[in-house]
Amino acid sequence: MEREEWISKIILSSIPLRQLNEMRKPIGFASGCLIDYCGKRLVLTVAHATGNNGNWGIEVKSVTNVGTQVYQIGAMMFLTVGNIDTDKIKDVDFSYATVPSDLEPFHHEINEKGQVVNQIPREILSIDFDLKPNKEKKYGFFGQSNFSTENWYMFSQSKLVLDLRFVGIEDDYYKFKLPMKHPGHDYFKGTSGAPIIDSDGNTVALVCHGDEKEDIIYGIALNKYQSGLDIEVGNFNK
Repeated sequence: MEREEWISKIILSSIPLRQLNEMRKPIGFASGCLIDYCGKRLVLTVAHATGNNGNWGIEVKSVTNVGTQVYQIGAMMFLTVGNIDTDKIKDVDFSYATVPSDLEPFHHEINEKGQVVNQIPREILSIDFDLKPNKEKKYGFFGQSNFSTENWYMFSQSKLVLDLRFVGIEDDYYKFKLPMKHPGHDYFKGTSGAPIIDSDGNTVALVCHGDEKEDIIYGIALNKYQSGLDIEVGNFNK
């Protein structure tokens, strides 16, 4: 995959998620991705961003003189794992929900007058759950941060991170080395849940957290929790 094509894939694969209050106005934000799996369309993200309750939505598109349209999901599904020997239970940093199969959000640009000047359909991903990262490829992700609203439009700054290198596995997480010094947690706020995509265009993980001292980004390994998605879509043939 050519570099420009790779960058476009990364940007269009990231889905802006918005936490909504009782008036359906946004009060929080995260990132995620949409996948088609076993005849269903799902939104995937991480649980530390969405929590175990709350009302979440997907930013769909902006309409000139109307505002930003949001598809309301509601509460996200989440997973817990337990150990029958110790009776210990912990939450997994992974959350998801089923959405309509025809839901197609757009990446858009808005000028200072609130006019939509560009609108491109976002990517709907197909995940190869058998694929694992390797040290020969480069990886990247894209998310939005510093979220704000004005007159029913939603505005955010973009964070595009390229040329990460896979350096290992720790528990349920893949570790990716940043090509620069880690700029701090606040810099990446809002990118949690964004898909991490290799230089061939494959999605292998979702952004979770980082290590500022080691310049590391941790991504939850998607293949660890495929079984949860199988239950969600009714895939009991495996």
